[in-house]
Amino acid sequence: MKRQKNLGRARRQRPENRRFLIYCEDEYASRHYIEALKRRLHSIPITVKVASGRGEPLDLVREAATHQARAPHCSEDRYTAYDEVWCVLDVEAPHPHPALPAALKSAKECGLRVALANPCFEL
Repeated sequence: MKRQKNLGRARRQRPENRRFLIYCEDEYASRHYIEALKRRLHSIPITVKVASGRGEPLDLVREAATHQARAPHCSEDRYTAYDEVWCVLDVEAPHPHPALPAALKSAKECGLRVALANPCFEL
């Protein structure tokens, strides 16, 4: 008996793009800058979230870590983990927030990346 030939086309698997999650402290400045970057890099999936705890760097890091942990189990995140999770923290010079060192330590322990906006994102 003859083997049947597969007449269908060979399908290439295209690798999925890297996914980024960025947590910001405020609704306005940093979020708008990141949204503009997202529009320029339209082929890169970037999710921008604003943390609920205003001005508290440690709360922002905790919220980002929680989101990172639940992403593989959540339909909102397509049941897929993020490749990189970033926290954008405002550092008000010359006196940074007292919880900043703890937030940086926590971010490192959770595998989160941190971008410090110093003295502000608008400059």
